Amino acid sequence: QAYNGEVQEELNKTKDYFSLTPTFAGVLIHVDNAQYEGIPIFMTSGKALDERVAYARVVFKSDVFCVQDLNNVQCKSKQIIFYLGHGNLQ
Repeated sequence: QAYNGEVQEELNKTKDYFSLTPTFAGVLIHVDNAQYEGIPIFMTSGKALDERVAYARVVFKSDVFCVQDLNNVQCKSKQIIFYLGHGNLQ
């Protein structure tokens, strides 16, 4: 709601105007803390996309260096996905 209010004000639109433009953004964060040294954190977000989902994905470092087919089971990264929420598109 706040985003649409900002768009309405910036574009001089009426209160019934809503932005339907699909938007996607991503950022890479490095935390300046010894506990998280060398751990990249990727954050992505979007609006007006085809799906509505929230999740956290933890991808573990691989101890295997693969020069062969990336579809090899040993070359695939190990990960855990925590689904935090979802819902219908409106």
